[in-house]
Amino acid sequence: MKNKTYIPALVAVTTLTVSSIHAATLWTGATDSDFGINSNWNNSAPGQVDVDQLATINNGDTVNVTNDYTAPNTYRLEIQGNSTVNVSAAMTVNRLTDIGAGSSLNLLDGSAFTMPKISSGNNSGWIIDGTLEISGGTHAFNERLFGSGTIRMIGDEASFNINQIGGSGQDYEFIFNSTGVTGVIGGGTGIGGSGAGPYMVLGGSTLFVDGTDYTGPYDAAGTTFTLFDSNNITSAFSLVDIDVVGFGQEGNTDYGYTLTQDLGTDDVFITVFVPEPSSTALLGLGGLVLAFRRKR
Repeated sequence: MKNKTYIPALVAVTTLTVSSIHAATLWTGATDSDFGINSNWNNSAPGQVDVDQLATINNGDTVNVTNDYTAPNTYRLEIQGNSTVNVSAAMTVNRLTDIGAGSSLNLLDGSAFTMPKISSGNNSGWIIDGTLEISGGTHAFNERLFGSGTIRMIGDEASFNINQIGGSGQDYEFIFNSTGVTGVIGGGTGIGGSGAGPYMVLGGSTLFVDGTDYTGPYDAAGTTFTLFDSNNITSAFSLVDIDVVGFGQEGNTDYGYTLTQDLGTDDVFITVFVPEPSSTALLGLGGLVLAFRRKR
C-alpha cells in the first residue's frame, strides 16, 4: 500500500521540476545577434515557452532587437555581465527587468519599449544599476523604477513615460541635440490598478545637463525644456548634485540659463536665454541659477 501512494507523489514532483526548468532561458548567441531567433537561446526565444519566463543575457554580448518582438506571452528580461541590448523595434517585457552594473539597454530610433502594468499594486518594475539610454522611440514603463545606475536622455526625438521613480541614487543625464532634449514624464500610459499614485523621488540622485550641441532658438524671453514632469515630486535634487555644461560660450556670445525645481507644479525644467548686456558678466561665474518653489 505504501508503494502505491508514494509513486504518484514522485511523478508529481518530477513534473513540477521540469516545468520550472522551462521557465528560464539563457542567451547563447549561437546563430547571430538577433534577439528573436530561437537558436540564439538555450530554451527558445523568450515568451515562446512559459508565461513570466525569465530571459537572461549575461555573457558580455551585444544583442539587437530589429524586428517587432512583443511575444505571445509576457516575460522578464535580465541584462547582466557587461552586455548590451539595442532596440530599434517594438518590444514588450514583463516587470522585474534588471539592467546590471556595466550593462546597458539602448532604445533607438524606431523603438517602442513597453512594460505593462500587470497587477493592482505598484511593483518594482525596473532595477537599473547599469545604463538605460533613450535616443528615440516611444516608451511606456508602467511599473516602478529602482536602482543606482544611469538614465540618459539623448536629443529630443523620443517620448518617455514612467509610472514611478521609487528610490534615490540614480544618475540622470540630459544630453541636448541641436534643438532640445526629451524629458521624463511621470504617470506612464494606460496605467490601471489601485496602488499609490505616480510619484518621483529625486533627492539623493544626480542631475547632469549638457547643452554643448544646442544651437537655438535663443531669445531674451527664454526657451524652456522640461526635464521631469510629475504630479508628485516628493524630493528634489540638491545643489551639489546638479551639473550643467554647454550653455556658456556660443561663438562670441554668452547665453544664460536657469534651472528650476518647482515643487508646486512638480516639474524640473531648464530655461535658456540671451541675457541683457549688464548680466553677461555674471555668467562667467558659472551661469547656474536655481529656483526652488515649494508647495504651500
